[in-house]
Amino acid sequence: MKYCIGFASPLIVAAVILTAMMPATSWALDQKTTTERMNQIKSLPKVERDRLDRNIADFQTMTAEQKQHYRNLHEELAKDRMQSGGLSSLMQTYAVWVQTLSPAQRDELQKETDPAKRLALVRRFKDEQDHPRTNAETPHEEPIPPPSAKIPPKLALDSKDLAAVIKVLVEGLPASRMRPEFEVSQVPFNLYLPVIEASAQSSGNFREWPDDTQLKKIIAAVRNKDSSTMITKSTTKRETVIRLILMGVWKQVMDSVRFPNEEERRQIFEAMDPKEREKIIGHPQEEMTRMLTRKYFESKGDDSFTKIPDYRRRVIDLFERLDVPLPPRFVHPKPPRDRQMNSKL
Repeated sequence: MKYCIGFASPLIVAAVILTAMMPATSWALDQKTTTERMNQIKSLPKVERDRLDRNIADFQTMTAEQKQHYRNLHEELAKDRMQSGGLSSLMQTYAVWVQTLSPAQRDELQKETDPAKRLALVRRFKDEQDHPRTNAETPHEEPIPPPSAKIPPKLALDSKDLAAVIKVLVEGLPASRMRPEFEVSQVPFNLYLPVIEASAQSSGNFREWPDDTQLKKIIAAVRNKDSSTMITKSTTKRETVIRLILMGVWKQVMDSVRFPNEEERRQIFEAMDPKEREKIIGHPQEEMTRMLTRKYFESKGDDSFTKIPDYRRRVIDLFERLDVPLPPRFVHPKPPRDRQMNSKL
């Protein structure tokens, strides 16, 4: 799958995009009479009928040039099925693969209209499936940063402003994006990222979220003087606001975990078995700190730190999808050689 898409011609790329716009059943209908097609459409399950209606509505909003492009593509596919069928087979494989994505990923893929950007999304989602991040990998992702890695208040929204911004986002959600758990007077902290994602998805384009109207409402909700001043003085208000919001979420994650101080880590080290000490001593100081920190959490029966890797990945993902540069603390480490090679396909 990866290699087919990696070397896809412009026609295949366009075909891949068309698959997400049309029901899979449509390929079996195009050789039938109009009456037969209509009868089959009427017999479709409600879910597929609704999807077909949305696709027709989307098609009607296209320009004449775009409509002709897809008509030409349809003709190419008809010719392909009469010959080798390779392109149709690829599209069927793609259609099956799309169903393995999360609802949020499918939604983002369907809404991206730029072929190059859509192909980039396909590559990223497939790469994430091929290289899932497991607990065994988390030490390399610095899931337990040293206690000194505190986030300065001026770089993130405080808890009160963050809650106010989340309220603004929830109030702006369309009914199709609203979830029962969002409809409370105070949205729980663990739902902040889902609210942000739902708001961005409802805009139709992550890279243009929030729009000017919503941005003004968000800015008006910020009361902290330092944060407000930073936004006012910024020449890129959208990026500044997004960075303050996401760093605010990340700060709350980190503040919710009680890290051991130097004395507590020393006590953990002294209480360890001599053989365990030897294993730790052989590592660089920074890694020793993390290993002792993990030992500390284990000794307390505290698993609060385990949520850090997932939150870190989700915050990084939102920075990338919103097309906002990552803060230095979130810059990805250099990927393994095989990951680098695959990214070139």
